[in-house]
Amino acid sequence: MKKTCEYQGKLYTRNNSKWVDKDHMVVPVYLQHILNTLTFDEDEALSYEEAKSEGDKYKAGESYKLAVKYYEEALKKADNFPRVATVLPRITSCYRKIGEARKAINLLSEVKSKYGEDIINTPLLTSVAAAYCDLGEPENAIRCCKWAYKTLKSESSEGSAELSNVFTRAKKMIDPDYSPDDDFKEN
Repeated sequence: MKKTCEYQGKLYTRNNSKWVDKDHMVVPVYLQHILNTLTFDEDEALSYEEAKSEGDKYKAGESYKLAVKYYEEALKKADNFPRVATVLPRITSCYRKIGEARKAINLLSEVKSKYGEDIINTPLLTSVAAAYCDLGEPENAIRCCKWAYKTLKSESSEGSAELSNVFTRAKKMIDPDYSPDDDFKEN
Protein backbone atom coordinates (compact mmCIF):
# COMPACT_ATOMS: atom_id res chain seq x y z
CA MET A 1 0.00 0.00 0.00
CA LYS A 2 1.25 3.46 -0.88
CA LYS A 3 2.28 5.90 1.83
CA THR A 4 1.22 8.97 -0.14
CA CYS A 5 -1.63 9.71 -2.52
CA GLU A 6 -2.56 12.71 -4.61
CA TYR A 7 -6.27 13.39 -4.90
CA GLN A 8 -7.89 16.45 -6.48
CA GLY A 9 -4.58 18.31 -6.51
CA LYS A 10 -3.79 17.70 -2.85
CA LEU A 11 -1.22 15.34 -1.36
CA TYR A 12 -2.21 13.04 1.49
CA THR A 13 0.00 10.81 3.62
CA ARG A 14 -0.96 7.60 5.37
CA ASN A 15 0.04 7.76 9.02
CA ASN A 16 -0.42 4.21 10.37
CA SER A 17 -4.13 3.54 9.78
CA LYS A 18 -5.33 7.07 8.96
CA TRP A 19 -4.76 9.48 6.10
CA VAL A 20 -3.61 13.00 6.97
CA ASP A 21 -3.41 16.19 4.93
CA LYS A 22 -0.40 18.48 4.48
CA ASP A 23 -1.07 20.00 7.92
CA HIS A 24 -1.01 16.52 9.47
CA MET A 25 -4.73 16.69 10.24
CA VAL A 26 -6.71 13.46 9.94
CA VAL A 27 -9.05 13.69 6.96
CA PRO A 28 -12.80 12.90 7.23
CA VAL A 29 -14.01 9.30 7.00
CA TYR A 30 -15.45 9.71 3.48
CA LEU A 31 -12.02 10.87 2.24
CA GLN A 32 -10.33 8.01 4.14
CA HIS A 33 -12.45 5.59 2.07
CA ILE A 34 -11.61 7.32 -1.20
CA LEU A 35 -7.87 7.35 -0.49
CA ASN A 36 -7.92 3.75 0.72
CA THR A 37 -9.69 2.68 -2.45
CA LEU A 38 -7.25 4.60 -4.65
CA THR A 39 -4.23 2.98 -2.99
CA PHE A 40 -5.64 -0.54 -2.66
CA ASP A 41 -3.47 -3.03 -4.56
CA GLU A 42 -5.41 -6.24 -5.13
CA ASP A 43 -2.54 -7.93 -6.95
CA GLU A 44 -0.12 -7.37 -4.11
CA ALA A 45 1.32 -10.69 -2.88
CA LEU A 46 1.42 -10.59 0.90
CA SER A 47 2.38 -12.98 3.66
CA TYR A 48 -0.10 -13.86 6.39
CA GLU A 49 1.34 -11.24 8.75
CA GLU A 50 1.36 -8.54 6.07
CA ALA A 51 -2.22 -9.27 5.00
CA LYS A 52 -3.44 -9.29 8.62
CA SER A 53 -1.58 -6.07 9.33
CA GLU A 54 -3.01 -4.35 6.25
CA GLY A 55 -6.48 -5.59 7.20
CA ASP A 56 -6.01 -4.11 10.66
CA LYS A 57 -5.00 -0.76 9.14
CA TYR A 58 -8.03 -0.67 6.85
CA LYS A 59 -10.32 -1.72 9.70
CA ALA A 60 -8.91 1.03 11.94
CA GLY A 61 -9.46 3.46 9.06
CA GLU A 62 -13.08 2.25 8.81
CA SER A 63 -12.61 0.88 5.27
CA TYR A 64 -14.24 -2.39 6.22
CA LYS A 65 -14.72 -3.80 2.71
CA LEU A 66 -11.01 -3.43 2.01
CA ALA A 67 -10.17 -4.87 5.42
CA VAL A 68 -12.27 -7.95 4.55
CA LYS A 69 -10.23 -8.47 1.37
CA TYR A 70 -6.98 -8.48 3.35
CA TYR A 71 -8.39 -10.64 6.14
CA GLU A 72 -9.65 -13.15 3.56
CA GLU A 73 -6.13 -13.22 2.10
CA ALA A 74 -4.66 -13.70 5.58
CA LEU A 75 -7.12 -16.53 6.19
CA LYS A 76 -5.98 -18.27 3.00
CA LYS A 77 -2.35 -17.98 4.10
CA ALA A 78 -2.93 -18.95 7.74
CA ASP A 79 -0.95 -22.12 8.29
CA ASN A 80 -1.95 -22.95 11.86
CA PHE A 81 -4.89 -22.77 14.29
CA PRO A 82 -3.74 -19.68 16.21
CA ARG A 83 -3.43 -17.67 13.00
CA VAL A 84 -6.86 -18.75 11.76
CA ALA A 85 -8.37 -18.08 15.19
CA THR A 86 -6.82 -14.59 15.24
CA VAL A 87 -8.29 -13.53 11.89
CA LEU A 88 -11.81 -14.92 12.33
CA PRO A 89 -13.18 -12.35 14.82
CA ARG A 90 -11.64 -9.54 12.79
CA ILE A 91 -13.33 -10.63 9.58
CA THR A 92 -16.70 -11.30 11.24
CA SER A 93 -16.58 -7.85 12.82
CA CYS A 94 -15.98 -6.29 9.40
CA TYR A 95 -18.80 -8.32 7.84
CA ARG A 96 -21.12 -6.84 10.46
CA LYS A 97 -19.87 -3.31 9.78
CA ILE A 98 -20.67 -3.64 6.06
CA GLY A 99 -24.14 -5.01 6.75
CA GLU A 100 -23.35 -8.64 6.02
CA ALA A 101 -24.05 -10.16 9.43
CA ARG A 102 -25.25 -13.41 7.85
CA LYS A 103 -21.76 -13.93 6.36
CA ALA A 104 -20.31 -13.72 9.87
CA ILE A 105 -22.69 -16.43 11.05
CA ASN A 106 -22.01 -18.60 8.00
CA LEU A 107 -18.26 -18.26 8.53
CA LEU A 108 -18.63 -19.75 12.01
CA SER A 109 -20.36 -22.80 10.50
CA GLU A 110 -17.72 -23.12 7.78
CA VAL A 111 -14.73 -23.01 10.11
CA LYS A 112 -16.41 -25.32 12.61
CA SER A 113 -16.92 -27.95 9.90
CA LYS A 114 -13.42 -27.41 8.47
CA TYR A 115 -11.37 -27.23 11.69
CA GLY A 116 -13.68 -28.60 14.40
CA GLU A 117 -14.72 -26.91 17.61
CA ASP A 118 -11.13 -26.36 18.76
CA ILE A 119 -10.90 -23.32 16.46
CA ILE A 120 -13.90 -21.63 18.12
CA ASN A 121 -12.92 -18.95 20.64
CA THR A 122 -14.71 -16.37 22.75
CA PRO A 123 -14.01 -13.35 20.48
CA LEU A 124 -15.42 -15.20 17.47
CA LEU A 125 -18.52 -16.32 19.34
CA THR A 126 -19.03 -12.79 20.69
CA SER A 127 -18.86 -11.35 17.19
CA VAL A 128 -21.28 -13.96 15.84
CA ALA A 129 -23.67 -13.36 18.75
CA ALA A 130 -23.62 -9.65 17.86
CA ALA A 131 -24.35 -10.60 14.25
CA TYR A 132 -27.43 -12.50 15.42
CA CYS A 133 -28.51 -9.36 17.30
CA ASP A 134 -27.96 -7.31 14.15
CA LEU A 135 -30.33 -9.66 12.32
CA GLY A 136 -32.98 -9.46 15.05
CA GLU A 137 -32.41 -13.02 16.27
CA PRO A 138 -31.91 -12.57 20.03
CA GLU A 139 -32.58 -16.21 20.93
CA ASN A 140 -29.74 -17.36 18.68
CA ALA A 141 -27.56 -14.56 20.07
CA ILE A 142 -28.19 -15.76 23.62
CA ARG A 143 -27.35 -19.36 22.68
CA CYS A 144 -24.13 -18.12 21.10
CA CYS A 145 -23.32 -16.03 24.20
CA LYS A 146 -23.85 -19.04 26.45
CA TRP A 147 -21.50 -21.04 24.24
CA ALA A 148 -18.98 -18.19 24.55
CA TYR A 149 -19.31 -18.19 28.36
CA LYS A 150 -18.59 -21.94 28.38
CA THR A 151 -15.61 -21.33 26.09
CA LEU A 152 -14.34 -18.64 28.47
CA LYS A 153 -14.41 -21.14 31.32
CA SER A 154 -12.54 -23.77 29.29
CA GLU A 155 -9.96 -21.16 28.21
CA SER A 156 -9.56 -20.18 31.88
CA SER A 157 -9.91 -16.59 30.72
CA GLU A 158 -11.22 -13.64 32.59
CA GLY A 159 -14.62 -12.20 31.75
CA SER A 160 -15.28 -10.32 28.56
CA ALA A 161 -16.96 -6.91 28.75
CA GLU A 162 -17.87 -7.13 25.07
CA LEU A 163 -19.52 -10.53 25.57
CA SER A 164 -21.48 -9.16 28.53
CA ASN A 165 -22.63 -6.21 26.42
CA VAL A 166 -23.79 -8.47 23.58
CA PHE A 167 -25.59 -10.74 26.04
CA THR A 168 -27.34 -7.72 27.59
CA ARG A 169 -28.26 -6.42 24.12
CA ALA A 170 -29.85 -9.75 23.19
CA LYS A 171 -31.72 -10.05 26.49
CA LYS A 172 -33.06 -6.49 26.10
CA MET A 173 -34.31 -7.34 22.62
CA ILE A 174 -36.53 -9.98 24.25
CA ASP A 175 -37.29 -8.15 27.50
CA PRO A 176 -36.79 -4.36 27.38
CA ASP A 177 -36.85 -4.31 31.20
CA TYR A 178 -33.90 -6.69 31.47
CA SER A 179 -31.04 -5.41 33.60
CA PRO A 180 -27.48 -6.72 33.61
CA ASP A 181 -27.91 -7.06 37.37
CA ASP A 182 -30.45 -9.83 36.76
CA ASP A 183 -29.12 -13.28 37.54
CA PHE A 184 -27.59 -15.15 34.63
CA LYS A 185 -28.91 -18.69 34.81
CA GLU A 186 -27.31 -21.26 32.58
CA ASN A 187 -29.64 -23.97 31.30
